[in-house]
Amino acid sequence: MRTRLALWGARLLCLLVAVPGGCSASRQWRQAERIDAAPVRVTGVVTAVEHVPKSG
Repeated sequence: MRTRLALWGARLLCLLVAVPGGCSASRQWRQAERIDAAPVRVTGVVTAVEHVPKSG
């Protein structure tokens, strides 16, 4: 009986984590589509190139 209750608890916890995560991923996907629909175009001239060392 105790393991059955623990199993139901684990399932409920997974569901409570998965549903908001799926909604968040869906919202981010829609926002990305809106960004792709109206890209920003920039025209200009490069005035300086800065050297960035590879060591971190």
